Amino acid sequence: MNYGLQLYSVRDLAKEHYEEALRRVAEMGYSMVEPAGFFGLPANEVAAMLRHYGLTVCSTHVLLQRVFPTQGSRLDLLDRRQILSRLRHWGSSP
Repeated sequence: MNYGLQLYSVRDLAKEHYEEALRRVAEMGYSMVEPAGFFGLPANEVAAMLRHYGLTVCSTHVLLQRVFPTQGSRLDLLDRRQILSRLRHWGSSP
């Protein structure tokens, strides 16, 4: 069975030492995490850390306005395919 951990649970460590937090979470036996931001780290760096420690992202909570900044208050016009597609690639470009 796979278990996941909200990284909010280790937010104090993650804020100062994100990679160390991921390492410890993996050592505890978790295989999935739920981030709530990357504390200023680029998404591609976080993705590399996750791969290194054998972790996957099972979910996240982030304001959709950060993912769709030009959509404004009309987020209700988006369908779930648009949201999932954008989230899949969000933060991957420099």
